[in-house]
Amino acid sequence: MPLGLGNLTNLQTLGWFVVREGHMSNSNAVGWLDELNCLNNRKGRLGLVLDFDFEYGWANKKLMANLKEKEKLVSLSIQLPDKESKEKSKILLEGLQPHHSLRHLSIVFYSGERLPSWMMSWGQLPYNSLPNLVRIELCVFDNCTDFCSFGRLPHLKFLPLKSVRQLEYVENTRTTTGSPHPTPSNPLATASAPNPSFPSLEQLELLYVPKLKGWRKIMCTSSTSTSSGKEESEILQNCGYYSAFPRLKKLEFRKVGLEELPQWIDTITSLKQVAIYVCPRLKSLLKQMVNLSSLEKLDIEACPILEPRCKEPTGED
Repeated sequence: MPLGLGNLTNLQTLGWFVVREGHMSNSNAVGWLDELNCLNNRKGRLGLVLDFDFEYGWANKKLMANLKEKEKLVSLSIQLPDKESKEKSKILLEGLQPHHSLRHLSIVFYSGERLPSWMMSWGQLPYNSLPNLVRIELCVFDNCTDFCSFGRLPHLKFLPLKSVRQLEYVENTRTTTGSPHPTPSNPLATASAPNPSFPSLEQLELLYVPKLKGWRKIMCTSSTSTSSGKEESEILQNCGYYSAFPRLKKLEFRKVGLEELPQWIDTITSLKQVAIYVCPRLKSLLKQMVNLSSLEKLDIEACPILEPRCKEPTGED
């Protein structure tokens, strides 16, 4: 982008802001992210394409986009450098926290092992950095093994997760010894999550998540432990959201590593479409899926173990 763009303080429309590696040879004539610092009248949609390798020495200045002050933005798309190191990728995304009024968020090419702090805060009630999100799309996250508590976002309707190669659990919840844990009779019992999760979600897509083990991971720490938060034990909850997803209509699994479907699926009476594609480890369907009274369409393709079980009249499922 041209140097000096940041002087146009009344600018309201700017579809894309691009910084590419090829501009590095003439960096003094190129506008960096700090050009966005004072453009707080920007409204509608904004796309950031960041294709460069930054130096730590000038990161604080040239990467200062000040997105937290852009309250008129509705949609933000962030494309990070696809070959960035884990540490640099996290630094970049950490500095791109949007204003809390944002409704749509898309992030592509993230190499960090953990999400930035402003995303992890979604599971820390009552604080929530982006309470108005309606859609989150995360694509090509190579090193994250678990995410955050998406279920605490009250208005979230669409959640596509695509090409998350190391993801084992979609949500990561922390609690303490002595606080209630999910059980079949009380599956949503945690000290920090008294309300049903995903109250508005309508569409969930898990596409190319080959190492997925389950939905939720609970880290249990001792209430008498030191302030360092040393983990006393680890509880892995494969299926802990029996009372969640009250409005879910469409569910798609494509190239996921699950051997069995999550148990909570058979309780989602609002489901109308279920699609299962290219899941080579999936062994069987839940017999309780007959309880899905609203289901209109069930697609199963390229699931070598599952497909014979679903054939009539000999299939077991």
